[in-house]
Amino acid sequence: SNNSMTIYIDNQHIITKTGDTNNQYNNSIGLRIGGGTSTTARRFLGKVSNVSVYNESLSADQVQQNYNALKGRFGL
Repeated sequence: SNNSMTIYIDNQHIITKTGDTNNQYNNSIGLRIGGGTSTTARRFLGKVSNVSVYNESLSADQVQQNYNALKGRFGL
């Protein structure tokens, strides 16, 4: 939403960041999944199977619905 950002992993709420989230990241480098902006030492070396980014806030029920729709692809 306008002043918060929420991250879910495998339908589990991980963190909600409240404040001016529009300026939390340097928009000139774009979105990165699994890596930092200044060093390769913090790179994620696993596999990422599905990432979704929305331009509107989803409710917890919508997150659950999306998870349930896709989890069968991954044996969950």
